[in-house]
Amino acid sequence: MKTYYKVLLILFIPLVLILCYGLSDYKFPNEEYALEKIDFGKYTKYKQQIRNWFNEKTGSRNEAESALESDCDVMESDEPSEMPLDTTKQTILFFGDSMLEGLSRRLCDYAMENDYELHTICWYSSTSEIWAKSDTLDYFIDKFQPTYIMICLCSNEQFVKDLPKRAEYIDKIIARLGNRPYIWIAPPSWKEDTGINQLISEKVGDKRFYDSTKLKFVRGRDHVHPTFHSSESWMDSIAVWMQSQATLHPIVMNPPSEKRDRKWDSKLLMPI
Repeated sequence: MKTYYKVLLILFIPLVLILCYGLSDYKFPNEEYALEKIDFGKYTKYKQQIRNWFNEKTGSRNEAESALESDCDVMESDEPSEMPLDTTKQTILFFGDSMLEGLSRRLCDYAMENDYELHTICWYSSTSEIWAKSDTLDYFIDKFQPTYIMICLCSNEQFVKDLPKRAEYIDKIIARLGNRPYIWIAPPSWKEDTGINQLISEKVGDKRFYDSTKLKFVRGRDHVHPTFHSSESWMDSIAVWMQSQATLHPIVMNPPSEKRDRKWDSKLLMPI
């Protein structure tokens, strides 16, 4: 066998093994492995296409797997592609970390313009873990009975490596929201994150996730938090998205027509 055939064979075998592992349901039990297997999330359809191609080439197909893929297709089609604009009066609960502070000021303008009730909970230095493990969120949901929830959280988790744990915390937070409409605003990343934004997107879905990483910000002295002026532009962009069909549950977010004295219910929680 010629040398270059040997080299190709050496390179090809690991690729086949990695592909088989990726398509299988097996997962290494130890979370400390450097190579981590993650859920395909919104790329499930591509995973199924690869499986179909593989089955056509090999002539093999598992009946149980075929039934499972059919169920997945039904589940995906059950979610409506478009929802009518909700024109009812909203009670908005907006909670998260310090990134929320700049957004809240401009959000107040929208709430006053559209006759919404607004409650904001800014917990400095908080993380998904803190919100998931405390009863703080339960308390404020019970107190304000919001009809719409906004979240801006995980700016303090941009460089975490324990993503499976963060996934558990995000799941717990989402479960506490019940069937209330909500959106999750991605932190305004100042450097490339280690996967937290992708994880949030996979957990809440594209139509509940506002991707802030595509925007450019003017930062404050810490080079992390956007200035208040930049945060206002950020909120303006979010507001346009909130009443579009790009969201799962669009609500009316008419832009402020005049300047008003900002008055809303704001809670500031100190770091633990």
